[in-house]
Amino acid sequence: MNTMLKALTAATAATLIATPILAQERQRVSGECRTEIIKLCGMDRSKIRACLRENFSKLSESCGKEVRAVQKARQEANKK
Repeated sequence: MNTMLKALTAATAATLIATPILAQERQRVSGECRTEIIKLCGMDRSKIRACLRENFSKLSESCGKEVRAVQKARQEANKK
């Protein structure tokens, strides 16, 4: 019984630790979309947001959807 409780506690702790990490991984655009953004806006991360605001319509439809989904996921995560 004591061994079962320790195993359950360890599994629960691992899940609680892994959940934010997995959620963070889902808050990224695909490699193809990232490449598209870099071609459009360059590599300077401090300028990418402003560039995307100005040039969002120049992204492909699929990349635009990914960017919107990531924004929404990050906003939801920040509310918690």
